[in-house]
Amino acid sequence: MGGLVIKGDLELVLDPLEVEVALRFTPRSQGPQWGVEEILKLLSERQIVPPPSPKKMEEVLFNLARAKSPVTEVLLRGQPPEPTVPERVQWLELPIPGELTPYVDEALERAGAPIVYRIKTEKIKRETVVTKPGPLPFLPPKKEVVITYDKKESRERVFVDTTVQDRLYADRGVKVGTLIPAKPGKPGKSVFGKPIPVSENDKTNFLFGEGLRVERNEIYCDTSGIIRVGDGWADVVPLPRHRWRVERGTDGTTLYLYFEPGLRELPLPDPITIKEAARSQGAVDKYLISDELIKKELQKALETGQPLSAFPLTSYQEADARVEITPDGLRAYLYLRKGMAGAPPLEPKRIGEVIRQSGVRLKDPQKVKTDILAFLKGPATELSDYILAEGTAPSRGKDKEIKITVSPLNEEEWQKKKERLQQWLSHPLQKGISLLFPPEEATISAMVQKGSRVAQLVSAASGTPGMDVYGQPIPAIPGNDPDMDYSSGLSLIKGDLICEQSGLLLIKQVERSYVFQLLEYQDARITVQIREDGMEATLSLEKEQGAGTPLTAEGVRQALSDAGVQRGIDGNALGDLIKEALEQGSAGPRVVARGEPAIPAGGVALVWQLPSLQQEGAPMGRQPTKAPVEKGQEVAQLIKTGEAGRAGFDVRGNVIEPEKGEGFPVKYDESLQALPFERGLRLIAGRSGELVFDGWSLTIRSQYVVSADVGPRTGNINFTGEIRIAGKVQSGFAVFGGTDIYIGGPVEGALVSAGGKVVIQQGIIGGDRGVVRARKTIEASFVERATLLAVENIVIKNGALGCNIKTNGKLHLVSERGVLVGGVCKARLGIDVMQVGSERGIRTEISFGQDYLIADQIEVLEREQEKVRQAIQALDKQIKQALASGKNIDGLGAEKVRLLKLLEKYGMKLFTLREKFEEHFPSEIRVRGNIFPGVVMESHGRYYEVKQRRSQVVFFFNRETGRIQEKSLV
Repeated sequence: MGGLVIKGDLELVLDPLEVEVALRFTPRSQGPQWGVEEILKLLSERQIVPPPSPKKMEEVLFNLARAKSPVTEVLLRGQPPEPTVPERVQWLELPIPGELTPYVDEALERAGAPIVYRIKTEKIKRETVVTKPGPLPFLPPKKEVVITYDKKESRERVFVDTTVQDRLYADRGVKVGTLIPAKPGKPGKSVFGKPIPVSENDKTNFLFGEGLRVERNEIYCDTSGIIRVGDGWADVVPLPRHRWRVERGTDGTTLYLYFEPGLRELPLPDPITIKEAARSQGAVDKYLISDELIKKELQKALETGQPLSAFPLTSYQEADARVEITPDGLRAYLYLRKGMAGAPPLEPKRIGEVIRQSGVRLKDPQKVKTDILAFLKGPATELSDYILAEGTAPSRGKDKEIKITVSPLNEEEWQKKKERLQQWLSHPLQKGISLLFPPEEATISAMVQKGSRVAQLVSAASGTPGMDVYGQPIPAIPGNDPDMDYSSGLSLIKGDLICEQSGLLLIKQVERSYVFQLLEYQDARITVQIREDGMEATLSLEKEQGAGTPLTAEGVRQALSDAGVQRGIDGNALGDLIKEALEQGSAGPRVVARGEPAIPAGGVALVWQLPSLQQEGAPMGRQPTKAPVEKGQEVAQLIKTGEAGRAGFDVRGNVIEPEKGEGFPVKYDESLQALPFERGLRLIAGRSGELVFDGWSLTIRSQYVVSADVGPRTGNINFTGEIRIAGKVQSGFAVFGGTDIYIGGPVEGALVSAGGKVVIQQGIIGGDRGVVRARKTIEASFVERATLLAVENIVIKNGALGCNIKTNGKLHLVSERGVLVGGVCKARLGIDVMQVGSERGIRTEISFGQDYLIADQIEVLEREQEKVRQAIQALDKQIKQALASGKNIDGLGAEKVRLLKLLEKYGMKLFTLREKFEEHFPSEIRVRGNIFPGVVMESHGRYYEVKQRRSQVVFFFNRETGRIQEKSLV
């Protein structure tokens, strides 16, 4: 074969695996020649087949020909074997938690060398002789030997390189990585055409120690701790941290805490963080347990080393379902709460019953049903402010107008009043008075009387009615009131502005804005009355009010003079009357001037000794008289005038000649005792009662009878016996009776006090001023805005409205109209009534079952106790000042000791009274008809408020439970 030839030494080189043949050539000019044929021959001698391609041969020869020094060229390559790729792990990112970092090195050092095993699998041959039936029935059975192989696995410990290449951290049950399977190698082929096997590798399998397991090539951690990763191995060094989670229970509502304690050295989970996790799952703050309780349970689990399982984070709550109606009746809300922490679940049936009982009209029942079911199936524990039904609000009418109804003062009158007001307001005592506006800004002024209407709100067109959630109509809203302000002393009652007191009304009007200001303004009143015969003048005084013209002695004397009273004026009586009027506001009528009757020769003068009739020594004529007296009291004197007689005079100053006088004998019965003295006879009362003088004879009756009203003509009555009044008792007057009091007419804003019982045929119209008190019983037809105090029972035929009632007996409202509405009632033995409260929800307070007279004593004693404390404080201040100035404090010290002993005495007495007040008396509130919301009952400090209308019920205090309870009357 022709071609390229090279000269030199040529050597055939074969590698140990026989996968590569190379030519090692050393050029030498005198060396042998080598061409393609010589090289092929050399290959053939070594049995290397198949030979290289001609092209390859030419390429190698060309490279060798260019060599100037020894060189090696690869001539032929076989196929080298591919090695087996061992198993490897793709680990997840699992950093070591910061709180565990301080403990990692110690844990690894304590763990020692890793202990890993290789699983060896062997096949064990098993031969079993099996008998099979012959192919034909008459042929004998055939025996065959069946060969099977059993798989046997065994663990073989492997000692590995203990160098840790990486450290990870995982909690128990967490996936930590993925096992990538081994890739088997491929055999090679030598240049001789022979196969080259893959070399065996002992590190094909990745070895796992304790704490790690493989499931379908996924690696899981069975023990919380540090994962040590080495060359082909990994294990877990236990180093648990605290693990916790919050899960919802099977009831779908309760949230439970699960906690696995880790290292004791680690801080416990923060209860705030645990609660936050609960909130993220729908927990409501008000139902979560306290931080302290969570911390306590965590600490207990840490100390015992036992996991905390299914610990409820919500407190025990009963399921609840209710419908709440807004006060205006325009919206109904549904409130639902699921039972929690073991409480019975909230059932749809219960919800439906609550909705039915509420009576509201549902706009979309299907939607409500859907929403309720969604709530019950959902995670929320509460459903609040869910709009169940909505009504239609009524519209408002046009705004109201103000109509002034007083007669204004003319300009001249207003100027006088304004000047007087300015003088009064400039007085130092009035510096602190607060006015809505200065008097000079008033546009209208008028004098008004108590109870009069000064303005009226006039309604315009009304609005459109609405409908509440029950489907009931709601009246239209009246128009807005105008911009109006008014001072104290005025009240707006059903659109009328009413005066609560008399005075001067000032009105400031600016367009539609009105300000009403009522000022106390009442001139002093001086009323002089002269008896028809001119022998007596009476005087009534009323002190000024507010800015009115003041009451003065000079003004009183001028009024007497203007009335014609010139003689017989009693200066002492006049001064006392003025003083009383200035102190008490009013006084009289009282006799302040008397004439002296003429007495003919040989006559007898009757001189009353009773202060209630006239001053001592003042003579009287034949005027019929009545007055209360007590046994042993001097009533009158019969004084002889002599033979010449005596001239007299009247209060106008007219002289009365003796012959015009009237001499008369005075008769008296056994009720009076006559005692002689130098000027005549003293008449002494033989018994208590009413003194009656008909102009001729004197007697004392055991009853005090008033045939008309108790008022200005009778004055106040104070009688030790029985009192019978045919008429009424007017406002501002008082009746005091030693025994029983019988009144035929009504009692107004007056005081009636009896040592026995009080019987009022008509009613009591107290006007917040009337007081009736009795040591026995009180009977009346009705009572309005009055105070009733009785030691025994109080019996009212009809109603008691807005009253303050206190009895140590029982309150009876006997008729079918026997209603108790408003005010405060305290009845030791309870109440028997037809109706309590009203549909308008007027607040009515009732106390029962205790001695309320003792409560009064406690109140009085507490006030006295407070006075003593204040006196001690003032005394301490005086002692301190005396010590600072060097004065003697012996007297002050003795007084302080006395006050301290008195304070101690009051304290002991209060202790005893309070114990007595706690004593319970059998009693009940017996309602024959209805009792309405707004009624509040109390006994022994326990309260019961009526939330909905009740009929024919009895309320009583249960001493065992300490609560006010209800039972049926029927």
